[in-house]
Amino acid sequence: MDRITADLIYSPGSLLREHCLEVEEDGTIVALRPIEGKERRLIRYKGIIFPGFVNAHCHLELSAFRGKLKEGLGMTAFAQAIVQERKNIPDESHQLALYDSLREAFYTGTVAIGDICNTALTADSKKEFSKLFTHSFMELIGLNAAQAEEIVEKGKALQKAFEGDSSLALHAPYSVSGALRDKVYAGEKALLSVHLMESGAERALFEEGTGDFLDFYEKIKLPLPSFSHSRSQDHLLENLPQDRPVLFVHCLEASRAEIEELAAAFPLAYFCLCPKSNHFIHNKVPDIHRFQSVTDRLCLGTDSLASNTSLRMLEEIHVLQQNYPELSLHTLLKWASTQGAAALQQGDEFGAFMPGKKPGVNLLQGIDGDSLALSSNNSISKLY
Repeated sequence: MDRITADLIYSPGSLLREHCLEVEEDGTIVALRPIEGKERRLIRYKGIIFPGFVNAHCHLELSAFRGKLKEGLGMTAFAQAIVQERKNIPDESHQLALYDSLREAFYTGTVAIGDICNTALTADSKKEFSKLFTHSFMELIGLNAAQAEEIVEKGKALQKAFEGDSSLALHAPYSVSGALRDKVYAGEKALLSVHLMESGAERALFEEGTGDFLDFYEKIKLPLPSFSHSRSQDHLLENLPQDRPVLFVHCLEASRAEIEELAAAFPLAYFCLCPKSNHFIHNKVPDIHRFQSVTDRLCLGTDSLASNTSLRMLEEIHVLQQNYPELSLHTLLKWASTQGAAALQQGDEFGAFMPGKKPGVNLLQGIDGDSLALSSNNSISKLY
């Protein structure tokens, strides 16, 4: 057993000084406790020790798209570019990029990922790279109500290709019929993930019947859908049971009042922010002030390598701290670990140093000792 300490050690309540972490060689936590007097045989580090990151929202199967799309396209042009570029990427490139992504995430401190799946592309790689916990969301898309049952059955069949945790998910308000929505909500009360209020185009479609989505539907040869609600969240969340655990992803265009409304209506919901992806697609980052009432229910994700340059969770934290310097490093680490684990229903396994568990042990170095501000010189070492 090792006894390790650092300038600071993370706990969900605060960053602790003069504490040590007792940990077995395989990463199993024995105890987090105060240092007793002039204790010997301590391994001392400069920096902050904290548990593994939890990337609550990712699209691993888009890993081969790294560096292939332009920034600032907006939602519909970005979606069209994905469809077009997919035709140009050979199958073997997808698998090579996927394995590189899994390694990148793991060796930069991530221990768990909430991964969106539209195909079985990632199934074998996840089995082979079992060091990472993944919850695989089978994302369902379909605006034709007559096809809802078929789409759900295909989602359930896709689930069988994956080992470990998985559940059905819905893509977004503009890509899901009411019939498909209701069939998913009537099923098992498993963890749900939905993209919600991500773009101004989504608002324009529902509130005014205008905007870029009209052209998008025409280009992909879909008839203009008819929605019975004037707000995208009302369409997607109608009939969603209040006791359903759910991840609301992005919410980039949600107002403070709408966020408070969602939080009150769905007490088991978490809100997942993906700042680097939002900036890549929309040239903006989440307005943290709108989420003030739900800071204990925020978590972070990287989204995909189609809309991000890496799967390094530290970079997401850095972007938020740059834009909101009032956010403490402890708060950001909590969003990226403890609350991400809770969002994926893995709070008993990850996100804190709990005896008998293997939450991962990371060392963050290069931090300014007074301000605890991040910089481009920071580094993450995976200790266990």
